[in-house]
Amino acid sequence: MFIWLYNSANPQHNVEVFLGKFMKYKLNVSRDVDTDDGVYILNLPDGFRLDEQDLCHTMGFDSMRELRQYAKDSVILCNCDGCVRSA
Repeated sequence: MFIWLYNSANPQHNVEVFLGKFMKYKLNVSRDVDTDDGVYILNLPDGFRLDEQDLCHTMGFDSMRELRQYAKDSVILCNCDGCVRSA
C-alpha cells in the first residue's frame, strides 16, 4: 500500500514526494551498465541522476569498482522535466 500526496499547484513536488518516500536507487548491472573499450558506462533510469553533475543521467568509469562506489554514494533522486514526464 502507498499513499499518493497530490499538490496540483506544483507537479514536480508530487514526484519528489513520491520518489523520496518509495524509491532508492539500487544498481542493476545488466540493465544500467554498458561497456565500451574498457570503459564502464552507467546509464541511470528515469527518476535518478548523479549528485555532482547538473542533470546528468550517464557517466563513464575506468573500473567496475569505481562505478559501484559512485552508484552507492552519489546517485540522487531527479525531478528534471524528462524524469517528471515519465513518472
